Amino acid sequence: MSESPSHNVRLSSLSRGYFIFLVDQSGSMCDTFGNEAGGMTLAGATARMLNNWIEEMILEATKGDSIKDWFDLSVIGYRTDMEGNPFVSSVFSGNLAGRETVTIPELADNVLFEESVQQKFFNPATGEIELEATDKPAWIRPVTEGATPFSMVLLEAHRLASQWIDSGDHREKCLPPIVINVTDAEYSEDDGNEFTPEDYAESLKDLRTDDGNVLLFTCQLSPNPSDAVLCPDSIEQLPTDNFARMMFRMSSELPASFLSQAAASIPDLRQGARCLAYNASDTSVMIRFFKMGTLIAAPKNQR
Repeated sequence: MSESPSHNVRLSSLSRGYFIFLVDQSGSMCDTFGNEAGGMTLAGATARMLNNWIEEMILEATKGDSIKDWFDLSVIGYRTDMEGNPFVSSVFSGNLAGRETVTIPELADNVLFEESVQQKFFNPATGEIELEATDKPAWIRPVTEGATPFSMVLLEAHRLASQWIDSGDHREKCLPPIVINVTDAEYSEDDGNEFTPEDYAESLKDLRTDDGNVLLFTCQLSPNPSDAVLCPDSIEQLPTDNFARMMFRMSSELPASFLSQAAASIPDLRQGARCLAYNASDTSVMIRFFKMGTLIAAPKNQR
């Protein structure tokens, strides 16, 4: 992979960004999320966190009565149907159905439904932390079916990122696309394919704007209530199983220009840290990882 510049561009109306979320929708995503009370599934947690992230980014972009059009967004689901046919496609529905890429203003204007969620708050009358039901906007629903066509979704991310880089003046002015893959790591092998997911990941990371190479983040979810490994800088910090090691190699190295900004979400980051959350088993880990992968690219006056 060619050497990447410093990734110094920040989002603005003149230097747009592009975020691509890859969402594992395979049958194993119906497992219960490790440390989450209430039986939330891996798929449910992913949808909840993405909806929260979209809402937060809309709020970040809102200035008075207007919403700044800072970046484009794709959310690609991947799974197979019961006959084994692959499904790799945008998850947007309602008025945004069939759209591969949408903008933040379009999302703000097209909330799909409202979801009642329990949120913690401090009650000064009792001095205790309590739960309160709140209606939250949502754009994405959880889906679970079939197997995990891992290589195919990386190919789709390559197509979308390449298409975006080559459009307009994105190559000259913009931050390179940021791809965030959310998976439970139970991916399907394609025995007839001479290339591995690592090959496709390297090809994706080779794409670039003048500001640097595409960044590939990996968030591996787990039904096991154990500690996550966030942004390891050595492969020895991970278990010895093949998938953990493959995820480390596939994930981009966090650019030096991001380290200090990302430290607000994930302390103790060191040079060489990978864009990887391994064995994430609660939503707090996902929130920290999503913020590191996206808000670090926000305009300086928004951080």
